Amino acid sequence: MALLRILSQYFMAYPALRACAKAVVYFMAYPALRACAKVVVGVSGGADSLALLHALQALPAAERPALWVAHLDHALRPASEGDAQFVREMAAQWQLGCTCERRLVRETAARLQLSIEMAARQVRYEFLAGVAQAQGAAAVLVAHNADDQAETVLLRLLRGAGLAGLRGMRPLSRVPGAPQLLLGRPLLTVPRAAIDAYCAQHGLQPRHDASNADQTIGRNRVRHELLPVLEAAQPRPQPRLRRILGRTAAVLASEHAVVQQAADSAWAQSVVDAPAGQLAFARKQFGALLPALQAELLRRAVRRLRPALRDVDYAPIAIACEFVRTAAVRQQVLLPGALALHVEYERLRLLPAAMAPLLAAQPFMDGCTAVAVGVPGRTSLGACGWWLEVCAAPVAAAAPDRWAVQFAHAAQAPLALRSARRGERFQPLGLHGHSQSIARFLQNAKVPQALRAAWPLLCSGEQVVWVGGWRLDARARALPGADAWLARLHPPD
Repeated sequence: MALLRILSQYFMAYPALRACAKAVVYFMAYPALRACAKVVVGVSGGADSLALLHALQALPAAERPALWVAHLDHALRPASEGDAQFVREMAAQWQLGCTCERRLVRETAARLQLSIEMAARQVRYEFLAGVAQAQGAAAVLVAHNADDQAETVLLRLLRGAGLAGLRGMRPLSRVPGAPQLLLGRPLLTVPRAAIDAYCAQHGLQPRHDASNADQTIGRNRVRHELLPVLEAAQPRPQPRLRRILGRTAAVLASEHAVVQQAADSAWAQSVVDAPAGQLAFARKQFGALLPALQAELLRRAVRRLRPALRDVDYAPIAIACEFVRTAAVRQQVLLPGALALHVEYERLRLLPAAMAPLLAAQPFMDGCTAVAVGVPGRTSLGACGWWLEVCAAPVAAAAPDRWAVQFAHAAQAPLALRSARRGERFQPLGLHGHSQSIARFLQNAKVPQALRAAWPLLCSGEQVVWVGGWRLDARARALPGADAWLARLHPPD
């Protein structure tokens, strides 16, 4: 009630501020933002960011967090140094702390093989996150407006985006690359015309960015050519098209939340254990899902394994979903982020594409869970399709091949298969009683790094008996005249 009284008094005293100030006041009433003692405001010097900072400054002192101005010079225009000086002087005039930096965005774009627009976005959010962390701020505020939202929705529609893309920018989200920081857009419902009027009413003189008129930039073509044509299209002009696109984004955002809730449940039921750097779904549970949920789970899995990948294209996800419905075991399909989806008997495994061909030729375990071994008997290693056979056998001069080994073992002691534990050691036969870490041994044996953490070990209690396919522990060596067993790893049938 106290907040509502403050809002009422505020608007009665300053009726001319309604367009921008109303949006800012209500936005800053978000509980998450009210808990922020300090926020960083991204200020380019243009009308949007200048109006945002002014409206934040005009908030009642009790409702206003400490403000810190952040300006990034992208070094893309000759006038950019003047913009930085303008922001510094404006911050000093308003008695606000300010951080200005210059980053060579064009060089970053060339190095990362990104478009100028994508590189600028990445560098800008890295800069804003760095300023927030240095200043102890919990949130970053930027000045995207309702026209920006309409342009974003239309651009994504033309690219064939789904719900996640067509919901547009979110009013409150997380800073890309810094999920601990809130990212707020207080002016997202305010039209650009209202922002210009606000600046005029308050004598603000924003800087003009000439690159906004550059027709070689896709967003500018949508802003200056496509949207005006659509708004004036005959026989039925749509003067409120930008508002309609904004409303569409809001509707689709609510529907996307429903899909996410269903995806959370499907994820919990479908994801199974996999080694580090991989992700796996139970094949049966995944196959029972609706295609839209399958696609959402694959997108989510790609983002988990490749968090730096901003956009996951629709086409490869759709191809992968269709592939899963008909694929045979040990087939695979490529996914964004240099990942592959590998089909196993009971699992669908996402892993680095370079590693996928190794899976059919090498044995591996899933996680560190031990699997009891029958003595004698056959034991499956699980998803990879390999299996272990143990049988009694007289001591021979040598095992027939690398996948078989003779060892001494008390019949009453249990055997198990598992992967290596952190720091685990054994005494390799031929090392004269010295021990070696299993990680170092596998590295020296040139086992692919991606498989080392999942390599199968035959163990008796806590003691490693055999590093599968490589070396027997000297303490398990079968001596002539003693009872001996033969263990053999078999590839998939």
